[in-house]
Amino acid sequence: MVTEATLTIDGIPYEVMIRGELVTVDGKPFAVQVADDGVHLTHKKYSVEIDGGIVIVDGVPHRLEWKRRRTTAGVAQKTEAPLPAAEGAVTAILPGKIVELRVREGDVVKQGDVVAILEAMKMANELKAPQGGTVRAVHVRVGDDVEQHQVLVEIESAGEA
Repeated sequence: MVTEATLTIDGIPYEVMIRGELVTVDGKPFAVQVADDGVHLTHKKYSVEIDGGIVIVDGVPHRLEWKRRRTTAGVAQKTEAPLPAAEGAVTAILPGKIVELRVREGDVVKQGDVVAILEAMKMANELKAPQGGTVRAVHVRVGDDVEQHQVLVEIESAGEA
């Protein structure tokens, strides 16, 4: 499912597109994961509370307004151009099943290292690190079914640490 909306924070509008854990804000992609310890946005964790039209991020209140423009699902989603993944993100090249993970959070990888094996259309596909760095997050487990373009692993380059 893809949702398009305008998010206005403190009077400033942002164009937002949401597809699973990938959120694009004004054309810039972010991998987003909501967890018990907060909201993880690409390479940073935030404490987020929502109280009516106010969102409190790391203790700072902001006025929030959300206007959904449209939501698409099913076949229409598959015909859309893929959203760009955040830098350092390893994404599923096809819908399939994760049959092997070769990294864990905190591991150091080189560009081109195989980080996961995706079984799709009865073939094993090696998914490789797009850059060298530290594995920041692993969003899947062996046996998980994944969608095309889903963010599976995030790698933080040595320069971002």
